[in-house]
Amino acid sequence: MTLKPVMVALPCRVRRTITNGFWLESLSEQCDALCQPHEIRLNQKILYFCGHFDFFSMDSLLSGKKKMNNTDIQKWIGKEEISTCIIAVERANLMQATLNRQPTLSNGDNLPPAWHWLYFHDPVQGNALGVEGHPQLGGFMPPISFVANDGNDGDNQCADPPRRMWAGGRFVFEQPLRIGDHATKRSTVKSISPREGRSGKLVFVVVEHELIVEHEVSANNQRCLLEEQTIVYREPLQSRRVPVSPELAPAPRRSDFSAQYQPDPMLLFRYSALTFNTHRIHYDVDFCREHEGYPNLVVHGPLTATLLLDLFCQHCPEKQISSFDYRGHSPLFNPRPFTIHGNKDGRAWASNHAGELAMSAHISF
Repeated sequence: MTLKPVMVALPCRVRRTITNGFWLESLSEQCDALCQPHEIRLNQKILYFCGHFDFFSMDSLLSGKKKMNNTDIQKWIGKEEISTCIIAVERANLMQATLNRQPTLSNGDNLPPAWHWLYFHDPVQGNALGVEGHPQLGGFMPPISFVANDGNDGDNQCADPPRRMWAGGRFVFEQPLRIGDHATKRSTVKSISPREGRSGKLVFVVVEHELIVEHEVSANNQRCLLEEQTIVYREPLQSRRVPVSPELAPAPRRSDFSAQYQPDPMLLFRYSALTFNTHRIHYDVDFCREHEGYPNLVVHGPLTATLLLDLFCQHCPEKQISSFDYRGHSPLFNPRPFTIHGNKDGRAWASNHAGELAMSAHISF
């Protein structure tokens, strides 16, 4: 497979972000931007990514109605949100039942990795949700919106909200998070990066989450988990002239262990309920087809990531996981079966029914 050079014009702060590696990896997850690998040359160093993107300067994307609206979304960088909760045993046992297992967890047990997604949910009222089911933007998350050319002299702001995808993320496990703990999550918007690619305009938002356990008998609170989450916002489907069909990469065929799952609406509903997730792509098939261009209900990206970790823990219980990096490549859909794969060296991935790569990950220990 031939690598093609890509000419890029990036401001300094974006260049620094690219060279740290994480942002670069997060780009390659886009299900509608996967194609031939390309090469980026920055400061005589060669970096690689999957996907065909045309890069513009940050300032040109933030200024001028032809790129973004006039909201200064960069002001959201550094914005913080703090929530607290008790890691309740009841919710953890409901997750076990969702995975067709007997509820066996008790207070004091270590919470399985990635199950913290079951907790720390803001009680957002129904009238504060957008049409797609997410909390309306402009609170903690920046007010991302796009403009569309209506064929007249000017551009108009799109009436529909942007489409949101969970692009990927990274965990650093520092201390066990135990069932029954009183914990605090501090979330911070770390970066906001507008882009433009084959599928149209994109905005990447990176949010950092710190999970800290409060000790009643000690002032030395401990950070249990550091998470970096990448979310991508895309233009509404109606604002694009021609939908871009992704070119999906084949998944590796050999693995040390694997497990197949058959998604159904009950599984997706239960996980949505446990995570207080009202995004309609997981339960409203008409919304999926009419607003998102998906053929059916979408399997949650966090659920897929959770299953990757779960499989590794089942087959390598002696390993103490220190970090977990994952990124999505293409959605998984109901009712198509999918397979979770893992290797003893920490490589892990999910493949769809056709053997194409849906998610890749690396587990360090």
